[in-house]
Amino acid sequence: MTFAPNNVYLSDLTRKVIENNRLLVIGYSFGDLYLNEILGLGMAAHGKDFKVVIIDKFPSYIDSYTYWFQHLTHGGNPQEYVFVSRLAKDSLFVEVGQNEHPLIVGEYGVPVISKNGKLMMCIGGFKDAVVNHQDEIMEFLRI
Repeated sequence: MTFAPNNVYLSDLTRKVIENNRLLVIGYSFGDLYLNEILGLGMAAHGKDFKVVIIDKFPSYIDSYTYWFQHLTHGGNPQEYVFVSRLAKDSLFVEVGQNEHPLIVGEYGVPVISKNGKLMMCIGGFKDAVVNHQDEIMEFLRI
């Protein structure tokens, strides 16, 4: 149970997520189940028109998308993996017989984009995203 002013803030956040089909998430670990539910409401409200950019800072020992994927699926936060998987509309695990991976990955450090066009992840932190990927982020979020 939440009390004022927190319930007012949560109510306003819920309304804003439902009203907007574009979301920029910066530095959130996806560990708060009630916030994850609010994000899920955005997915439900907007369906294929919902787009999210996640800006996060992964540990410095992660220096390839192979390690990034392993961190996300095994060593990272399971709630973040669940959110990313739901948004990509597929399991991030490559199953036997599956021909395509749901994420487009290029050179390490370049934002990861889901093939369905609903998710972009910038993994070098806020400064890297703003300095090196600002135009890509803005283009991705354009309606």
